[in-house]
Amino acid sequence: MSQSHLLQLDFPYRVIRSKRKSAAIHVRGGQVEVRIPNFVEDQWALEFLYSKRHWVKQKLSHQAHKAEQRPIIKHGASLLWQGQSKRIQLNDQVKGVQVLEKEIVIGAKDDNHAQAQLTEFFKQQAKVLMVKRTLEVAQLYGVSDQLQDVRLRRTKTKWGHCTSKGVIQYNWLILGAPLAVIDYLICHEVSHLIHPNHSQRFWNTVKRYCPDYKTHQAWLKQNSHLISWC
Repeated sequence: MSQSHLLQLDFPYRVIRSKRKSAAIHVRGGQVEVRIPNFVEDQWALEFLYSKRHWVKQKLSHQAHKAEQRPIIKHGASLLWQGQSKRIQLNDQVKGVQVLEKEIVIGAKDDNHAQAQLTEFFKQQAKVLMVKRTLEVAQLYGVSDQLQDVRLRRTKTKWGHCTSKGVIQYNWLILGAPLAVIDYLICHEVSHLIHPNHSQRFWNTVKRYCPDYKTHQAWLKQNSHLISWC
């Protein structure tokens, strides 16, 4: 890493210092962060980032492509509902949201109102489906007494979370995924009531009740952007 004063990058980045002992580059949401120990100089961070610039640009390009594929809630656009592609139809003569064979009809006259209607619909449906199924799986696992609550929240990075106090939380946008993927997520979080980590014992528990979990896990990793419409 010589001639560092001549180094130039064609993407913005920011340096974050902490008590960490090593350096790392994070590319998320089109943003680049160089995380370094407190004692490391900015110039070293620039040189480190420059050495990884090709990898960073590949990540940025990949994320930009995914961002372009994210669904937009508007008349005529497509939206995934439980893994099935539906054409969005706005009809202010309809009350609420109706899911048909090939369409999802939203009782709205403009895109903003449509998104609000759809958000409420997803939340309501998630409350019915996710809460009921979580209770069923917890009973199947024999951990009903450890499950304290099931909550729904729009989160940015996680589809599910289980706290040490037995509260399981889901991102209600998961209803865009196939039912088998939704069921995997539920099995995953309920398994955390038994193993609060991602040890081999945890994955063995997931596999016992969801043998194809790797397939569903891969679907979620590859297609999360297709169901993240807000």
